[in-house]
Amino acid sequence: LLEARVTGWLAHPNIVPVYDIGQLPSGEMFYTMKRVRNRSLADVINGLVKGDDDVVEEYSLTRLLSIFLQVCQAVHYAHVRGVIHRDLKPDNIMLGDYGEVHVMDWGLARIMDRGVVTERSLAGGDKLEAGQTVGTPAYMPPEQAQGRLEKVDERSDVYSLGVILYEMLTLKQPSTRATVMETLMAVIAEPITPPTQASPERNINPDMDRIIMK
Repeated sequence: LLEARVTGWLAHPNIVPVYDIGQLPSGEMFYTMKRVRNRSLADVINGLVKGDDDVVEEYSLTRLLSIFLQVCQAVHYAHVRGVIHRDLKPDNIMLGDYGEVHVMDWGLARIMDRGVVTERSLAGGDKLEAGQTVGTPAYMPPEQAQGRLEKVDERSDVYSLGVILYEMLTLKQPSTRATVMETLMAVIAEPITPPTQASPERNINPDMDRIIMK
């Protein structure tokens, strides 16, 4: 219900639209959204890692940055509307056959009190308690990894966007370790290796390096 109502609230070309919401005779809730075909950004990155010729040819650096820009526009729109995604990652970015880019999975979204959303019942508030860790460890910012949910705001999503851009350029995740707990600790305490040092063979532009690290 939360995901459907928040997604329906965010009417943007790069956020998948919700068409209907209701209740089945059994009492279970349902919602209907646009069917998104083709692949996720995670599929594309995996194809680049494997050196898939078709993927390498189709997804040049220019194409990847164009996709990333559309994701940023969707996230900025959500922030203006007072919504924080809290689980941005390549798996939640779907790519269509004709250049469509959709940011998916708003189930962990947070409605900010200072946002322009006035119907507080839209999201039913944030049911999570302080100390809980939500999201995907490899892409979450330190405050989220620590369970400091009261500190999670627009900057937290921007951090996740930085991790996504890092992976798009280096084909590596900056803080991923062997286990979930090790990854969480790396996110919280370990410095991130700049992209140009992490993947020198990728010939990453120093300007991109500075943008990602910021």
